[in-house]
This record gives sequence, C-alpha cells and structure tokens, in this order.
Amino acid sequence: MWDMATRFGARPIILNFALMAILAMWPSEAKAQSLSEIAAFLNSIASQNRQFTQREVAMAQRLGNVYLAADYQRRGLRRLKTELGTQTIHWISRHPALAREITSAAVNAAPEIRELLAHRLFSTFPGLASEVADATGIAAPPVPHVVASAPPVTVTASPPLYAAAPAPRPTFATEATTQVVAGPVTVEEDLSAIGIEAISDPIEPVNRVIFAFNDGLDIMILRPITAIYGFVMPEVVKSAVRRMFDNLKQPVVFANDLLQLDVIDAGVAAGRFMINSTVGVLGIFDVAQVVGLEPHTADFGQTLHSYGLGAGPYIVLPVLGPSTARDAAGIGVDAFLQPLTYILDPEINFAIKGVNAVTVRETLLQPLDDLRASSVDYYAALRAAYYQNRAVDLRKGRGGDSSSVDALFDQAE
Repeated sequence: MWDMATRFGARPIILNFALMAILAMWPSEAKAQSLSEIAAFLNSIASQNRQFTQREVAMAQRLGNVYLAADYQRRGLRRLKTELGTQTIHWISRHPALAREITSAAVNAAPEIRELLAHRLFSTFPGLASEVADATGIAAPPVPHVVASAPPVTVTASPPLYAAAPAPRPTFATEATTQVVAGPVTVEEDLSAIGIEAISDPIEPVNRVIFAFNDGLDIMILRPITAIYGFVMPEVVKSAVRRMFDNLKQPVVFANDLLQLDVIDAGVAAGRFMINSTVGVLGIFDVAQVVGLEPHTADFGQTLHSYGLGAGPYIVLPVLGPSTARDAAGIGVDAFLQPLTYILDPEINFAIKGVNAVTVRETLLQPLDDLRASSVDYYAALRAAYYQNRAVDLRKGRGGDSSSVDALFDQAE
C-alpha cells in the first residue's frame, strides 16, 4: 500500500510544493514589474507634455505674442496635472496596495505639480490619505470631527421641496483607458473645457487632399518668395508693411465690434484707424498704440462665435488653408465689410491680398518649419495649432481664464 502511494503520490506532492513555491515568489516579481511599467508610463506622459508645451511656447515667442506664450504655459501645466492625475488615479484604483509607490512615481515624474496632484488624490482617495501624504510630503487635510451635543428637539416639519441629492462618488474605469506601449501616446481630447473649441474633422480624407495641394503650393511658390522677401527686406521695413496691412483691417474690425455690441473696442478700432491713417502715415507708424489704443482682433467668425454659433466641422480651404465652417462663412462677410472691396479694382485688391499673404507667411517661416520637423503628422499638428491660435483670436487676443476646468489635452502630433 505504501509502495503504491509512493509510486503514484510522491510526484504530485513534489509538483504541488514546487508550484506553491513559484506562486509565493510570483507576487513580488509582478509587483516590481508593475511598478516599473507604471513609473515608465507616468514618466513618458510628463516628458511628452513638457516637450509639447515647450514647442508651443517657443512658437508663440517667435510670433512675438507674450500673452499667447503665457497662455500656453498655463495650459501646459493644467494639461499635465489633468493627464498625469487621471492616470495616477487609474493605476491606484487598480492597485490600491501600491498607492504610496504609484504616487511617488507620479511625483518623481512631475515634481512641479506635486501639490496639485496631492490635493486631487486626497479628494479622490480619502481612505488612502496617509499613503498619499507620505509619498508627496503634503499634509493630509484634517478629518472633520463630530462634537456630541444635547439630543435635538423633535420638530414635525413639512417635507422639503427638493430632495437632497446623494453625494457623488468617484468612479473608475475597470479597464485601462491608455495602455503602456512603446512610442508616443495618443489621448482623446476635450479641448472645450479650457476655452478651445472641440476639434471636429468629419471630412478628414478630403481635407488631407486639399492640405497636400496647399502644402505643395506653399513649398514650390509661397515659401521661396517669402524667404527671399524676409532675407532682402530689413526688419524695420517688414514691420512697417505689417502695420500698414493691420491698419487696412481696422474698418472690418470696427464693423465687427459694432455687430458684437462692443462699443468700447469699436471706439478703439475707429481711433486707431483715424490716428494711424493720418499721423501714422497710412499705418506705417503705430502712433495709436503709443497713445494707449492697443490693437485687437475682430472678424465675422468671431462675431458669430459671440452669438453662440459653434465652429462646425474643420475645413481646409484651397489656397486659404485651415478654417471651420463658421469661419469660412465669416471670410466672405469680412470681404463684404471691407471698404477697399468697393473702392479699388479687383486686380488691385488681389495684389494687396497677395502681398499680405507674403508678409504673414514671413512671420511664420521658422515656426512652421519647426512644427513640420517636430511633428509625426504635420496635418494634425497644424490643425491643432489653428484651433489653439483661433481660441486666442476669439478672445480678441486677450489672455484666457486661468481658472478654467481641467481638461485632458495632449494633442496628437
């Protein structure tokens, strides 16, 4: 009997012990592997966000727009806080036992948002406050204490008009929203929460064909002419030409300010046009800015936006380039509002628009070259740049609200 047990039972018993030993060793290896992967993923998110923000800020600085550069910097921090915080919450919800280690990895990846990250985790995981505090070095918020008091007097009252809503509970996805993969990470965008209209590109295949056509024209014709213009003309001459074209736009700006019921800006636009057209010698000198009349933007697309009309789908117009359905309609109305349309011959108007295109393209030589060189998808990167710059135009070139709701904003390049 013992021989049979030895013959048939010894091997399974040995195998069982071996399997138990392997299982005992497995959790520590899985833990190390999970932590290393999570830390690498969080580091990649922070690194890609910083690189994208640096390119945005550099582009705005080359354009000479300090307000746009500051706006990009604030937006980059909000984007980093939101995306890194979202992923940190996701991984902690999947591995609550590793809350301290995951939080430490997130802080190491982005120490500049340590305090913001800590407060977000405190509010999301109150039961893990001590682990978050240890990892971030930020004291956990105090837990409110209920002070005992005399028994309340029972009072019969009528039922409330509105039932109190239950306190919301944080919900977490049961599956990973973004997987750890090699290469750049693509994340869904929610741009409207930070003042940028959501990108809608339902006719992307058609837009890409037109974009390729426009890009070819730019490479073969416009960019070479612009490069020669930028090389030959002194900066003082180029600045004077840009001011002249800006002055020619003031009647359109004035008309749209009135349509937006913005009397103050309409007065500024009228004052700028009268002063710069006379004392400023047809706009060569910006005397109006010296006396305190700062320039601002206004067009009919912006006017429609002020009436609450959405941007509509993204459209790439032949020759004219990126636009939206709303802004494309605004281009035609702005041409109608431009007095030069009726004063000058069509050929002269066409020549003026051509020279203006060269001056505008000259200011974008280096920024667009950098964007093309640093982008995996130049079409998507230029589309994102259009929406971001258009968001500034819709605010008339003024800075946005820095207290905007956090948004997941990691633009695909």
